[in-house]
Amino acid sequence: MSTQPSKTSKSLGEPHRRAWSPGKKLLLLALAIVPIAIGGTMLVSRERKASASSTPSSNHPAIDSVGADSVRVQVVQPERGGLTRTSTQIGSVHPFQQAQLYAKVSGYLKWQGVDIGSHVKQGEILARIDNPEAVKEADRAVAALKQARTQVAQSEARVETTLADVKATEAAVAKAKASIGSALSKRNYREKELARYRDLRARQAVPDQIVDEYEDHFETSVAEERAAEAELDSSKALLSSAVAKVNQARADLDETKANVEVIDEILAKDRVMVDYTTIRSPYDGVITLRNFFEGDFIRSAAEGNERPLLTVARTDKMRVVTYVPDRDVPLTDLGDQAVVTLDALPGHRFAGTVSRFSNSEDPETRTMRTEIDLENPNGLLREGMYGLATITLHNDSANMTIPTGCLSGKADHDQSSVFVAKEGRAHEVAIRVGVDNGIRVEILSGLEPGDQVILDKRSISEGTPVIIEKPTQVASVKTKPE
Repeated sequence: MSTQPSKTSKSLGEPHRRAWSPGKKLLLLALAIVPIAIGGTMLVSRERKASASSTPSSNHPAIDSVGADSVRVQVVQPERGGLTRTSTQIGSVHPFQQAQLYAKVSGYLKWQGVDIGSHVKQGEILARIDNPEAVKEADRAVAALKQARTQVAQSEARVETTLADVKATEAAVAKAKASIGSALSKRNYREKELARYRDLRARQAVPDQIVDEYEDHFETSVAEERAAEAELDSSKALLSSAVAKVNQARADLDETKANVEVIDEILAKDRVMVDYTTIRSPYDGVITLRNFFEGDFIRSAAEGNERPLLTVARTDKMRVVTYVPDRDVPLTDLGDQAVVTLDALPGHRFAGTVSRFSNSEDPETRTMRTEIDLENPNGLLREGMYGLATITLHNDSANMTIPTGCLSGKADHDQSSVFVAKEGRAHEVAIRVGVDNGIRVEILSGLEPGDQVILDKRSISEGTPVIIEKPTQVASVKTKPE
């Protein structure tokens, strides 16, 4: 049987194709048109459905009719709660108090009972310096003070003696005055008596001898009167001398008392110098520095010694020093809450408050020194530790917040704007902003709680038609605490 095609079959095929009737051709054309019609119908139906879905309805009033220039956007609504503004800066730990103890007097370090790391109490003796000269000066001042006080006692006795002399001379003056009175009375009596006898002699009743006798009596009384007057003058002179001696004695007493005060001050100074040979702790703390050992010659700070004998730091309370930047300075207040975390103490959070600040900025760094006091009862905090100090500058408020990405452009002071989807279009709204933590920003005015704020506004301008997309639901994943 031959495999080659027969010429008869080939010759019969061509006339057969040429012999197709017009009816067959119409059938083939209809079969080709039907799929095209079905595809067109499906396309029209899809467009109608899309148009229907974009037509505003009572359930979606914010969705506008779809158009070629419509932009699909996601929106958020402002949330109540505000933001807490904080300032987090590097902070370092310092002792609450620290004293460098210098020697006030020169001498040999006789004894030192502490070393670096020793815990000390207020008033505890830390070291002694041997200075015999200071001790001798104090002893000499003690002796001089004793002598001066003896001179005061002598001066007081002298004043008492002179006062007694004044009283004696005053009595003598009084006596002299009484003698003058008696002499005057006697003279008057003798004068009258002499006058009577002279009258009797004139009448020759008595002889001249008797008159002469009474004249002698009268002259004697006159002499006695003059003697009494002289005694009074003498007594008055003695009284003046006694009063002068009293004044002199009192002046001497004042001088000796002043001398006592001078010597007492000298003694007090000498005792202070002796006390300087004993070094005491000014408060409870720990010794952080020691520069000398027993037997070293200690030169006083007044003689040029620049190294302290010891340094003691108070550690029951510490101060954390941080520097607040210029933008946060106006919001920093005394009493602001603060939390300190230190690299050396992971897992510890130390709560405190702003205790003080310098009220001025460093012109080079534009920062303000701020200090936070922390109690340190267990001694965990050590000088030199560092970490982060977070100060709460502004507490939560009732203002609304939105994501920072909603802002259109950079805020000018507290002025900015956002786009709000309303009636299917984007509208730019001016707002006032407050605290911005980089994730959310506080809205002070310009928005209402129900506003649809456009989240991604890169292709948005005023009046742009928008289609609000539903946010993608992402299941939250809970993580176990570390």
